[in-house]
Parts: sequence; C-alpha cells; structure tokens
Amino acid sequence: MDLSPKQKVREMSSGMMAKLKIVATLSRNSEVIMLDDPLHGIDIFAREKLIHTIVSNISDATAV
Repeated sequence: MDLSPKQKVREMSSGMMAKLKIVATLSRNSEVIMLDDPLHGIDIFAREKLIHTIVSNISDATAV
C-alpha cells in the first residue's frame, strides 16, 4: 500500500489517508465491513491494487 510507518498522519495526502483507513479497517478482522466510497481520493493507478488488496484480505465469513 506504500504507507510509510514513519510518516505522520497529519502530513499524509488525502489518498494516503484513504489507504490508511482501509488498512485500519481490514486489520480488525470484523465479520462486517462497511466501506463508504473507499476509493475516494485515491489515484487511478492505485485503485486496482487497492481493490485487489481489499478482496484478497477478507475471509469468506466477512460481509462487505
């Protein structure tokens, strides 16, 4: 996801913040994940990779 662990959140771009929110959401292993326009603010080149990341990191028991 190209997130630097040393970068401060307040210094992130809107696209980086969107990626961080998705990573935080997926890290909880919830049974239900609600994503409201998760690709907002993310450049077109990163969208396909992000969609693949979301799909590959949810289990069969998770509703999105």
